[in-house]
Amino acid sequence: MGYPQKEIIQNFFSVIAGVLIALAISIPLSFLAGILVFSDAPVPLAQTVIANILLALALIGGCLAGGYTTAKISTRRTRIHILITAIVLIYLFCRINDLILTREGGWDLAALAGIILFTGMGAYLELRKKKS
Repeated sequence: MGYPQKEIIQNFFSVIAGVLIALAISIPLSFLAGILVFSDAPVPLAQTVIANILLALALIGGCLAGGYTTAKISTRRTRIHILITAIVLIYLFCRINDLILTREGGWDLAALAGIILFTGMGAYLELRKKKS
């Protein structure tokens, strides 16, 4: 009936690993997007669009990989660990971007919902693989 210590530690590290994998994918792509649009002169529209696409891919790819990793390592109650991973990623996203939710912040809300969605999708891919 108890929850063995080894499983507790493994589940804890599954969340940590998922967050670190998500950050390892997101940070370099976000940095590259920032380099593309960092300039004192006016930035061409094409560079801005490419930077926005890179930022979206960074968020999507990081969350997919983080959810997949968490689901792969966790032993039981995988959904709870996926939710914890998504909450930690949301917290980090809000802290990094100094997120203040306003009426004009529709894209920020979409990004927060996307973190939960894509983390869950990454976990779903692994859970489907575990069952078969």
